[in-house]
Amino acid sequence: MAQVFKLLRDGGFVCGDTESRVTSYAYPTSEHAVAARRDAAKVAATMLGAERRYGMPHEVDYDARMWRKLT
Repeated sequence: MAQVFKLLRDGGFVCGDTESRVTSYAYPTSEHAVAARRDAAKVAATMLGAERRYGMPHEVDYDARMWRKLT
């Protein structure tokens, strides 16, 4: 899994898998966002490793929005 991640100005954290194009987001108050400030790569791997169904229409839209935040 090739991952990218970004800490956002509002304190949130977004990460994505460049191969599957799946993303994950942590709200600023989330324990994942707080932990990402210390070790973003480890948190991204944990968040992206969670099981998820792929290709549902709402997930495709969500992932597209999150990729815009990553770029």
